[in-house]
Amino acid sequence: MVSKALCIPDFCKAARTLYLLLQIFCSVCYNPTGIIGEKTDGLLRMKKNEPPSVWGSLGLMGALGLVIAIPIALGAIGGRYLDGIAHTNDVFLLLGLLLGLIFGIYGAYRLLAPFLKR
Repeated sequence: MVSKALCIPDFCKAARTLYLLLQIFCSVCYNPTGIIGEKTDGLLRMKKNEPPSVWGSLGLMGALGLVIAIPIALGAIGGRYLDGIAHTNDVFLLLGLLLGLIFGIYGAYRLLAPFLKR
């Protein structure tokens, strides 16, 4: 029988890896600032970027979903684990869900902040 203590760090490591890969994919497909440099006459001038491609938009929506879902899931798993250790009745589960929701909303805000400034 495998103990819960061995399963949770493996899940956290896999979730962190997936989150990093998604951030890299999103930054490659989409330029959130919308500004790229162009050299003309030896001067660097800024020009507006074209609208995002379909793949860039899908990458952004996937990142938004994972930025919200991963903290909630990790909070639920961590809360359930702490409930098992402390023998409480879903107190830490609810606290983990609440903290996961707060971190998920904050992460979504940070992801979408460049678009809210326009």
